[in-house]
Amino acid sequence: MNTFISIIIIFGLLVFIHELGHLIFAKRAGILCREFAIGFGPKIFSFKKAETVYTIRLLPLGGFVRMAGEDPEIIQVKPGYEIGLLFNEKGKVNKLIINNKSKHPDCKVIQVERIDMEHDLFVTGYVPDEEGLVTYSIDEKAEYVHDEHATQIAPYNRQFSSKTKSQRALALFAGPAMNFVLAIAILTMYAWIAGIPVNEALVGDLTEDGVAIESGLQSGDRILSIGGEEFPHGKK
Repeated sequence: MNTFISIIIIFGLLVFIHELGHLIFAKRAGILCREFAIGFGPKIFSFKKAETVYTIRLLPLGGFVRMAGEDPEIIQVKPGYEIGLLFNEKGKVNKLIINNKSKHPDCKVIQVERIDMEHDLFVTGYVPDEEGLVTYSIDEKAEYVHDEHATQIAPYNRQFSSKTKSQRALALFAGPAMNFVLAIAILTMYAWIAGIPVNEALVGDLTEDGVAIESGLQSGDRILSIGGEEFPHGKK
């Protein structure tokens, strides 16, 4: 059982460091990272910080970083749809209520004529009791709410495909690179704790209550012979 737990811990650490590499360099490139997950399957624990949901899942068989633009966006708002709009203090749309509008009585209902949530960030349509088409700007960090689940929109400049080849390459290869960094760090720490073998007959650290001190040995003494037999590495 202890061996199994140790394997899970070690494998989890490898996955965490690997995915952390992807996350760090994707964020540095300005890519919207929707989720950082360790494991697959149902969520056991999750919390959201800034734009990213950090998740631990049931099956410890890997992990992933879900970047905007790698998968098709789920919601497609087409002309003729009626959606609700909520606004921020700057007058820009910061929430688009796709369904269940009755649960958001403060929203402004609009029948969509045109909408762009990737490039120009606007919605145009007809509002009850108002004449003609009206247009509202959409905040670049606005969320659309579907089945009471909020998802941040991903303007094109925040998507994986919009970045340069070098930025995309760094985001992809940072994972394996971080595993190499982890290996170097672990080996360096082990060498610092356990010491490095040397091919010299030198006395190392001595315990205070040991017989070596009583016999007059000191740390750093060179061993020339043992029991009258010359030690092979005792001479300089």
